[in-house]
Amino acid sequence: MAAGLIFASDTHPQPDAFMTLRIFRLPHLLLAAVLTLLSWGALAQAKPDYPLAAGDTIRIQVFQNPDLTIETRVSEGGTITYPLIGSVDLGGVSVAAAEKKIAEALQSGGFIRQPQVTIVLLQIRGNQVSVLGQVNRPGRFPLETANTRLSDMLATAGGATPGGDDFVIVSGEREGKNFRRLIDIPAIYLNNKTEDDIILRGGDTLYVHQAPVFHIYGEAQRPGSFRVERDMTVMQALAQGGGPTARGSATLLRLSRAGANGAIVQSTPKLTDPVQGNDVIFVVEAPVFYIYGEAQRPGSFRIEAGMTVMQALAQGGGPTGRGTENKLRLHRKAVDGSIEQITPKLTDLVMPNDVIYVNERLF
Repeated sequence: MAAGLIFASDTHPQPDAFMTLRIFRLPHLLLAAVLTLLSWGALAQAKPDYPLAAGDTIRIQVFQNPDLTIETRVSEGGTITYPLIGSVDLGGVSVAAAEKKIAEALQSGGFIRQPQVTIVLLQIRGNQVSVLGQVNRPGRFPLETANTRLSDMLATAGGATPGGDDFVIVSGEREGKNFRRLIDIPAIYLNNKTEDDIILRGGDTLYVHQAPVFHIYGEAQRPGSFRVERDMTVMQALAQGGGPTARGSATLLRLSRAGANGAIVQSTPKLTDPVQGNDVIFVVEAPVFYIYGEAQRPGSFRIEAGMTVMQALAQGGGPTGRGTENKLRLHRKAVDGSIEQITPKLTDLVMPNDVIYVNERLF
């Protein structure tokens, strides 16, 4: 399908910047590409407070003076060379201030009475910030304004990924010296630490590291690695792992943690203890006892705190019609490894790995 478009100049002809473009029989795809390029051209107009820097490419136009239209690059020293007025220092100067500076030089030199200068930013190379690590869109991004803050740049990069840390490392240069700072992003808003939302400068690098993780295994419902959340406790970490299995115990945990010298230190943590990065939590299997003979439900059962023989017998469903609770036999492992056989009282405490035998009633 044929398409025809005419792009005409405004009332002020500037042949270099505004040309009459006639397109006949332009395919849809090419038409879309042209419109996209034109939209990019509109975006190329820098914000008035954008500070120019070395490497930026600009187009300078003076109204009704097409001979003064040039495209140039800001040098490493922050200067450009402009017709009639020579070298102009634009490093660190905002777009609006640069327009005014060139206009004043043209007027004071007696070249143009009331010059109207327009600067279009064609390519940003100087004022860029690198965003690396665990962010959704890592890359280099321009500082569109002179007061772009850390939170603005992180938002431009899509924010941290689910696996990204709450902290960001900002490095660069300030007043000729190396600059490095570790900033807690949530604290800016949770603790109102707005002073940490620093203003960035060209050449800064932001790095978001992977969030610290802990590991849980053993008798956990979902063993694996999980992110350490802010102020996480052992109880919350256990909940992340789905809690203990039927054979596990929330009170029998082992925690392995790297000490200051790098050696692994093992401890028995409290449920209220804080979790640190790279902690390894082992959910220990709960101690069990065994019951057999004339019991309703012979088998193995976990020992609850302070469990007595009577409670253990109840766990097994009590004696059958042929059994009796008055003549029980208990097999227990002694310190030397031998097996002791005793006749327990119903009020005696049950120990791990005890074996209770329910005798058959004689009469």
